[in-house]
Amino acid sequence: MEVAISLGIVGFAILSLLGLMAAGLEAGKSSQEDTAVASIAKSVLSDVRTNDFSSLQTLKTNVYFRFDGAPCSGPDDGAYYAGTIESLPHAIDPGLNMPWMASNAVRLRMVFSWPCNAAKPNEQTFETLVANH
Repeated sequence: MEVAISLGIVGFAILSLLGLMAAGLEAGKSSQEDTAVASIAKSVLSDVRTNDFSSLQTLKTNVYFRFDGAPCSGPDDGAYYAGTIESLPHAIDPGLNMPWMASNAVRLRMVFSWPCNAAKPNEQTFETLVANH
């Protein structure tokens, strides 16, 4: 009888550990994807900054990356992450009196989603200002 109770307790403990392990693996995968998206956004922003500043005023483009963060040509080329990069109008408070801002800085929004072909993908948005120097 004691053996049966002991086996029941051990079985319950092992089942609980398996549930925790599944949750831990999912959290690890989510963390890996978030880190990859942040790295991809940094890479895209670095590439955008090499463009001629005047072309940034009307920028709107799509970018695609594989699971390992390597760029690819599109969703049919093994893309896992899809991104849209676009320039936005300035939302400057007129009371700030910064007229130079409109001609010397561009506000960019980068929206990344993954996996590409999912019905309801994960999404992360980054916004930044790129200055003309």
